[in-house]
Amino acid sequence: MREQLAAAQEAVRAKESEVARLVAEVRQLKAIMPAMGEAKSQMLARTSLAQQLAEMEQIAATRQQESAALLQASSTALKSKSTQLDKALESHQKELRAAREQTRRVVEEQARAFEQAEAARREEVAHGLDAEFAFGSDVFSSAFELSAAKMRELDAQNAALQRQARNFLQTSAALNAGT
Repeated sequence: MREQLAAAQEAVRAKESEVARLVAEVRQLKAIMPAMGEAKSQMLARTSLAQQLAEMEQIAATRQQESAALLQASSTALKSKSTQLDKALESHQKELRAAREQTRRVVEEQARAFEQAEAARREEVAHGLDAEFAFGSDVFSSAFELSAAKMRELDAQNAALQRQARNFLQTSAALNAGT
């Protein structure tokens, strides 16, 4: 968009330069008119110069109008693009805030799930030990194996939750770095 504005401004400058050149030529032509030799020649020259002057003034006026229209179109396009960019930025910021809030909720839920899983694991280990003492060594062995299996399962869940938490923290850091 800046390139379009720069191009439009350059076009306006070029038109203004051309208008200035035409005005200078008109002034030169006006300066030449009194220096004509003969009255008839002067009349013809003046008529011709007047026509040229009128044409040049018309060209200058047309170019000024074109420049003004081009500048107005560029300004309108820039305002429109600026409005679009502002809306896109606002939308992106809303999405980013929503993503951050969602990430925060997910982390909190994962932390609660981890705490609950850890409490359940501890409780199951405690129950497993109670069962061992109540039912003897065979039952103890079975309960220990079940507890060990459950602990492995809970450890695997714990590891998965930790990976998710790390991924979340990395994603959150990347999102924060991107803003």
